[in-house]
Amino acid sequence: MFLDIILGSSPSFLYVFGLSSLLILFTRKLKFESVIKYSFIVMLGALSYEIEQYWSSRVFDFYDVVATLLAFSLVLIIHINYFFKK
Repeated sequence: MFLDIILGSSPSFLYVFGLSSLLILFTRKLKFESVIKYSFIVMLGALSYEIEQYWSSRVFDFYDVVATLLAFSLVLIIHINYFFKK
């Protein structure tokens, strides 16, 4: 059961974490506020897609929402440590 939850929610986690990391990787000269803003926009896009599934005929999964929020939190933690330990 636990493995099913992890494997089912990993695409949502990897989408937010990967896209936020790629945005930051390709635009290295961003300020901290811009990094947070872009990562927040990616997270809002992923959350809006997950919430839209609730009203459409698709399958809504609460664990996808949790994985999206965890990925955004991990991006924040990594980049807070990166920017403030320079």
